[in-house]
Amino acid sequence: MKSKTKFYITNTDIEKLFESALSKKVLNVTPLKAGEFNSVYKVECAAVAADNSAAIKFVLKVAPHPTTDTLTFEKGMLLHEVNIYSTLQQIKTLTIPKVLYSDFSKSIIDSEYFIMEYIKVPMLSGLKVDSKFKKAIHEKLAEFLAEMHNIDAGNKFGYPHIELFDNWFLALTSIIENLKIDANKKNVKLLGLKKLLYYIEKNKAILKSVPCSLVNFDLWDLNIFVGGNSKDDFSLSIVDPERSFYGDPMADFVTLMPLKNLNNKQFIFDAYNKRAKNTISLCNNEKIRYYIMHGVLSLIMQTERPFRYRRTQAKWFMQKLAARVFMRHCLNELKKCDN
Repeated sequence: MKSKTKFYITNTDIEKLFESALSKKVLNVTPLKAGEFNSVYKVECAAVAADNSAAIKFVLKVAPHPTTDTLTFEKGMLLHEVNIYSTLQQIKTLTIPKVLYSDFSKSIIDSEYFIMEYIKVPMLSGLKVDSKFKKAIHEKLAEFLAEMHNIDAGNKFGYPHIELFDNWFLALTSIIENLKIDANKKNVKLLGLKKLLYYIEKNKAILKSVPCSLVNFDLWDLNIFVGGNSKDDFSLSIVDPERSFYGDPMADFVTLMPLKNLNNKQFIFDAYNKRAKNTISLCNNEKIRYYIMHGVLSLIMQTERPFRYRRTQAKWFMQKLAARVFMRHCLNELKKCDN
């Protein structure tokens, strides 16, 4: 995906990076198209310096150039992602790729980067799986979320690389305030903002009582990798935890099963509750929290559009439509919860 934030580097630069970081000889470089913020490459290196016949694969992720205009919460996000990868290593439900090397000095290239393990299995987004297999995948992802939410996250909420707060209400209002500032820079009028803020203020007490969890908030099919082809024998890996924050665990179900009636997805919460310290009963308060995060995701989509895409790109229009759908769903469902 072409994006205004991606910082592309040359093969010569990549050769220098791998020589410096891992003492590896680069044999082949392939830019990976997935992702819309960082530039990402599959890099094949000689397993042994003098042997070009055997190769080992890595993933290189390069942050936007320091002068690139980004959203507030995206500043310093690569280091944040490296830290989250490290934290997730304690979870055994899924395979979490390891970061093998990171460099934030900008001594070789004019940006930050890290090198991580290459995942050899395909993305979920490109697989054709039947309903039973997809259900098994979602159940395993729910177990992963439970284990991630069980990690001791302390009692501070928000993006750790930006600012932390004493409760989720304060963190959420700060996140939205920063989105408003970012939107104003690009003359973006945020659809549904006033009504969303009304519901956030009205449910202040609910939001203040939210338990603090490590939240992924980016569990789309593009970030999920599936090994195996049977519901009875498969493995899962996830990538790109860069949008993670400390906040409401209900937010993770927005990207896992967006725009859904929660009552129709009881099997996901059954799988989640088997491993979760704080179980989910799908009470009205939890539904309110879930639908509020649809609205927040809509605000992010609306705000990031001019930072990411040009008006000539199809993604410009797709993002606009998706943001409208998410905000409409948010406000319609919050109105129902309010009755």
